[in-house]
Amino acid sequence: MKVAATTEGHPEEFQMVQGILRGESAAAERFTKRFRDPLISWLSSKCDAKDGRSREKAIDLVDQLIAECVAGDSEKGKGPLLSKFGGKGSLEGWLRRSSRCRLISWWRSLEYRSEQTESSLITSDDDDSPLDTRLAVSTDVYTEEAIAEVLRDALLFGFRQAEKEEPLGLVFLRLSSLHGIQKQRLAQAWNRDPAQAGRRITKALELIRDGAQEYVRSVDPYLDLEWSDYLKVFEAYPRLLHGDGESA
Repeated sequence: MKVAATTEGHPEEFQMVQGILRGESAAAERFTKRFRDPLISWLSSKCDAKDGRSREKAIDLVDQLIAECVAGDSEKGKGPLLSKFGGKGSLEGWLRRSSRCRLISWWRSLEYRSEQTESSLITSDDDDSPLDTRLAVSTDVYTEEAIAEVLRDALLFGFRQAEKEEPLGLVFLRLSSLHGIQKQRLAQAWNRDPAQAGRRITKALELIRDGAQEYVRSVDPYLDLEWSDYLKVFEAYPRLLHGDGESA
């Protein structure tokens, strides 16, 4: 497995990822030593200081993420998660987005809410604040930004899949979506049948959709999203169709 040969000033990280994907134990050890503890510290800082359960979960989630990055998930037949890292931006930033998205999703989960309910009922006699207030997650850390960033990465991964498997369809998609060129004119320019141009656009869209959903399932197994959720990300990152993850 290979990642994109785009490092954007992080060649050492790129070499480390390539080494892990080749199965080099030294690269895996270097990766774990470099990122595990700082990532735990960073993710724990996003939890409420009084929320010990989230801080404990943050450690579990980071360990799970690190393990999946290096070894994958054998039970699900998945290879190292680092194969999803596209090489754009820093590896630390990618790991932070992935871990925070997992934490936010866990906050939304029935497991977390059940634990919070039980804890609140036990301590309700000593706490004058309303029950719903004590059940709420801090607004400072419970944001949609982390999820939107992971979806952006997912869509970029989907675009890379389409670029590899249906490059002409992706060109047609970009020209029709960004510039409003009709399929008939595209077909004429490339000496294709209009129906074939339409099928290639559909195929490119399917590859983008399937690639994005595959990415999210790997990076954040807690998220349950519809395709419409991905489409909303284009509003925040309108340059995605250009293959650029930055907002305009």
